[in-house]
Amino acid sequence: MHRFLAALTLTLLVGCTLVQQPAPQEATPQTTVAPQSEEQMTQQTPTPPSTEVDEAFIEENGEPGPLTLTVWIVRDLLPPAESGEDTALIEELAEFEASMPDVQVEVFIKRVDGAGGTLDYLRTAPDVAPTVLPDLVLLTREALVRASTEGLIVPLGEAAGPEIDAAFYDVAEDLVTVNGQIVGVPYVLSTQHSVYRTTVFTEEVPNSFEALLEERENPVVYTFPAGPVTGVSRPLLEQYLAAGGQLFNDEGGTVLTGEALEEVLTFYSEAREVEAIDPVVFQFATPAETWERYTTGQSALATVTSTTYLREREEVRSTGLTWTPTPDGTPAPLVEGLAWGLTTGSPDRQEAALMLLNFLLDPVNHGEFTQQIGWLPSQPAALSVWGDDDPYRDFGDLILNNASLLPDSADRQDVAAAIQEALEAVLLNGELPSQAAAQAAQRINGAE
Repeated sequence: MHRFLAALTLTLLVGCTLVQQPAPQEATPQTTVAPQSEEQMTQQTPTPPSTEVDEAFIEENGEPGPLTLTVWIVRDLLPPAESGEDTALIEELAEFEASMPDVQVEVFIKRVDGAGGTLDYLRTAPDVAPTVLPDLVLLTREALVRASTEGLIVPLGEAAGPEIDAAFYDVAEDLVTVNGQIVGVPYVLSTQHSVYRTTVFTEEVPNSFEALLEERENPVVYTFPAGPVTGVSRPLLEQYLAAGGQLFNDEGGTVLTGEALEEVLTFYSEAREVEAIDPVVFQFATPAETWERYTTGQSALATVTSTTYLREREEVRSTGLTWTPTPDGTPAPLVEGLAWGLTTGSPDRQEAALMLLNFLLDPVNHGEFTQQIGWLPSQPAALSVWGDDDPYRDFGDLILNNASLLPDSADRQDVAAAIQEALEAVLLNGELPSQAAAQAAQRINGAE
């Protein structure tokens, strides 16, 4: 990362690491990452501070004193330790520390849910151990909604300090909007899309139902995770929504659009007839499994997550990118992501935390970091930093500009199950698409 915010005064402090480690003998201390499940980024041997002092800071806050920001992140933000890229966040935070007088950052890796997770601490610690609480937390959408609903985070509009200086994708803003209020700061995004062999699909990109149903001497099987452990297959949900399907009515109740589901099920029925679909896809629960089929040469068209592809794309050749096949070939991706939540009630700490977020969201910092770790940034300016030589830059921008937020699982649970069971009825039990769609609609909508 090469740029700093103009408002930050350069005062070199210290770097960060995931665990406290002794400095090697006769060597400069290095920032490293230890592969532990509950790690802490702590300070190493300090670099002597510069003699420059921010006079404005002293005038406003008195003589400089240490202010330690505590930040909780999730393991998903970091690539596998063996990739060698897991020091990217450490380096970025060290640069922030170097730019701020007497502000240090400690980062803990925490799971979001369960005993000892982020939400558990935020609910219970204020009364018994307030000093262990963080100032910033990184949350999934569903955790962000719960934290906001329970009053565990500070809505962005109520925080003291600078405004967030970033222009986000619309879908990123949706990620942090709860009941019409901006409650967090979108950071990184992920989606699912297709990869295909350019040596097989030489004329038409396989992103429409028609393209997959074309007669070929050797049919190409569309490999996607059709058998999720719970809920509905993501590609199937995208296709249902792309066909005009709805999950909620105007009153906020669940609804299932029978016509849209029938259109999608008809495609799958026809695809099975031309051998473009194999019921074996129900053995795949995650995109990781379909990606493995692709990388091992067992599939020429498969679903993958953007994060997995970006981290492992060097392993494949002759590979094209496109979105999940839709009825008319129009992209309709569903996106999820991670967002920052502000938890401290202290105005001074809120100001420091927001300055840290602005530093992390500086387009160059944000762009270089996300490119290293294989996540999509929440703002177009950061994605543009990936450069003309990265073919994923333009593809990612197209996807994010046409994306919708993945509906919260709790809100769509019943409809999701009905859609999934309808697909199974058609592909595994041979039911007619019209019959399966009608039964699913009646199950959700009742008699009309």
